Amino acid sequence: MEKMNKEHYNKESAMNTKNRQIVRVSKTEFETADGNIRPMLFDLDETPTVEEFQEIYDDWFNVFLEKGLIENERKTVEHR
Repeated sequence: MEKMNKEHYNKESAMNTKNRQIVRVSKTEFETADGNIRPMLFDLDETPTVEEFQEIYDDWFNVFLEKGLIENERKTVEHR
């Protein structure tokens, strides 16, 4: 049973990380590594790089975690 829980946690952990890795950014939307495309919720003067937006996304993600608005792991995603 313990092995099954550990395997489940590892799968869930990997999925959560994949959900947070930014792979594409435009002025109107962004895409995560799991294929989800989400609208940009604020106006941008210029389009950030994927790395810049990943940093912004992670910062806001952590704010939402601290406020208890979402539940997830705190692992930071590093973009390759």
